[in-house]
Amino acid sequence: MYRETSIALVVLSVALGGVYYASLANSFHYDDFHSIVHNPHIRQPSNFPTFLTDPSLFSVDPRQAMYRPLLLLTYGVNYMLGGLDPVGYHFINVFLHAANGILLLFLARELGVGNRLAFVAALMFAAHPLNSEVVHYVSSRSEALMAFFFIAACWAYARHGVSHSWGWYGVAVLCGAMAMLSKSVAAVLMVMLPLCDWLAGRDPLRRWVRYLPFVGLGLLYVFFTRQLLGKALAVPVRAMDVQFYTQIKAAIYYLYIGVVPVNLNVEHQFFPSHSLFEPVVFLSAFCLCSLAWVLWQSQWRPPIFSTVWVAIVLVPTFVVPLIVLVNEHRLYLAMAGWCLLLSWVLGGLIGRRYRLALSGLAMYTMLLAVLTLQRGQVWSDELTLWNDAAAKAPSMLKPHLRLADALERNGRLPEAEDAYLHALALRPQHVATRNNLGVLYDEMGQPELAIEQFEVAERLAPENVEVLTNFG
Repeated sequence: MYRETSIALVVLSVALGGVYYASLANSFHYDDFHSIVHNPHIRQPSNFPTFLTDPSLFSVDPRQAMYRPLLLLTYGVNYMLGGLDPVGYHFINVFLHAANGILLLFLARELGVGNRLAFVAALMFAAHPLNSEVVHYVSSRSEALMAFFFIAACWAYARHGVSHSWGWYGVAVLCGAMAMLSKSVAAVLMVMLPLCDWLAGRDPLRRWVRYLPFVGLGLLYVFFTRQLLGKALAVPVRAMDVQFYTQIKAAIYYLYIGVVPVNLNVEHQFFPSHSLFEPVVFLSAFCLCSLAWVLWQSQWRPPIFSTVWVAIVLVPTFVVPLIVLVNEHRLYLAMAGWCLLLSWVLGGLIGRRYRLALSGLAMYTMLLAVLTLQRGQVWSDELTLWNDAAAKAPSMLKPHLRLADALERNGRLPEAEDAYLHALALRPQHVATRNNLGVLYDEMGQPELAIEQFEVAERLAPENVEVLTNFG
């Protein structure tokens, strides 16, 4: 067992190093600038304790407040060790991803997957291109950090279930708390642990007392963050029925890119749905109901466990309306359950066609690694990232706006103007685009055009400080 574990760890480390080594040379990207590069709060160790009580320290812009104190602490440590050199920040992201692959290996074994299939699940998780955004994008560290403590809590709790050691139970509670201090999605841990007991054949109803600390942590977290962030949490960005219909088709979309991870994008071309009877929504709902029925009829606990893992992890982003409709980094923790599911299905194939299944696995994993390497090249800097996004999502405003900003910073002003105008053609009332275009025109020595853009922006947002400052 020790020898097999050592070999598995070496192979995982080598695979991860080969796939993600180039990420160390990447730059910072969009949200990194307000939360890290321009954020003065992470530069003073005296602020570190305040991270627990002041969400506004998350960003240089108080409007971007989020309660993720443990994440901010890692940024602060990064800054103490290397300032604003991106290498250190990317190294921590790669390290966390490697640690999560190893933890998934241990968790899979504890859940009874078997040594070889546990390694399969961990290797697919490490190599899957859907996870590349979390590694290459520093601000997505919240996903990897939360997943580390979330998976560790599940593993420690599973160990407690077998060994009855209260030491492992204490580790599970501690890791659960740390996961919630990294990102709010970790609150679903209170539901995941009964699922682990059910998979192991233990009756969750008889073990309800063991769940109380995790329920308490979740409720305390929700209450505390609501008090700190105020009413911002209760202001939805879209109607709940629109959110529901949109996320029905998003579930099938996520399933598709989980199996065929091509044409990945930092900003997917995805639009809201307003009725259950839109063809794509209706067909997606039918597929989801059919999948649920097949799983229920099979009575095969492992795939049911894996599928419910994915669903539980995604429930918060399905229920709470967020500005971005679909996002790859939201799938990070869900991918752990997805890889467990694939490994269990593969196990069934290996029992009948060992060589065929093993060859198929090797080819699929190598393909995943190649796609991840290609995806990593896109994340090298802002220009390559948003050029790729604008080409793949021509009808989305954000890629063209971000591309224009990147072109301006690189001195390619005429190309930046074209990108800004493309963004305005998609949404003429977008204040930030008009403001940035006005700044560009001023830089190009065309004050009349700059004033024209600032006047429109001021009419659209008369209290926008940045617009008023630039206009003045």
